[in-house]
Amino acid sequence: MMVFMFPETRYKRKTISAATSSIGRTSPPARIDEAEKTKSSTDDEKASPSVANQRDSGDHVHPFSERPIGRPSRAQFALFSKPYFEEGLVFRDILAPVQVFSFPIICWAAFSLNFAANCLLALNLTQSQVFAAPPYLFNPAQVGFVNFAFVVGGVIGLLTAGPFSDWVAQGATARNKGIREAEMRLISLVPYICICLVGMTVVGVGYQRHWPWQAIVVVGYGFVGIEVVSIPAILIAVSLKTPVVSGNFTNNLPVCH
Repeated sequence: MMVFMFPETRYKRKTISAATSSIGRTSPPARIDEAEKTKSSTDDEKASPSVANQRDSGDHVHPFSERPIGRPSRAQFALFSKPYFEEGLVFRDILAPVQVFSFPIICWAAFSLNFAANCLLALNLTQSQVFAAPPYLFNPAQVGFVNFAFVVGGVIGLLTAGPFSDWVAQGATARNKGIREAEMRLISLVPYICICLVGMTVVGVGYQRHWPWQAIVVVGYGFVGIEVVSIPAILIAVSLKTPVVSGNFTNNLPVCH
């Protein structure tokens, strides 16, 4: 799929100055009289209805949001595309992940996401040794079937994490006089962290004391399946909606908001 069906999207992007990118965010709107406002609105409506709607709603178009409309060409699906060279391109691509990881919110989200994923990995690496041995004596097919508990838990996590996180953020926004902050979603992690603790504890103690496989698989594996999907989903929502600005980094790469 990546080799034959993914189009090449690298191209030279126009350099946007800091002054241009800050238009509409830092400078207050200038005062104009009613006649000039009426004339300007009329001209905008004649030129483009969308511009008039943006003026009425008070929204400002960010330069990064002005993307071309179209479809990939056949040349973009070629196995070997024509490369272009730009000063510092390779160095920038190597440095960008390291620089992004240095931001506290990105670093914290990455470690937390890896912790949630490693819980699932730990169970995957131990299930064969535990269930193939006495007192369970599962055959290879039966050992593989226990992974359906992760699937069921993952579906539950997919169906609950997003709506619950939005509900928590909406309630916190209402209490904050309509102003939403990315950190408002953090409280929604609490129940899923508790689910993770319960699931891993049940699996660990169940392994050691040879509990019935139903308790280990349904409760332990199922709870881990819930947290391995829900915790990363909430963490990504928090990190992507948190402003990340560091020096001249925003001049080279898009900023996460």
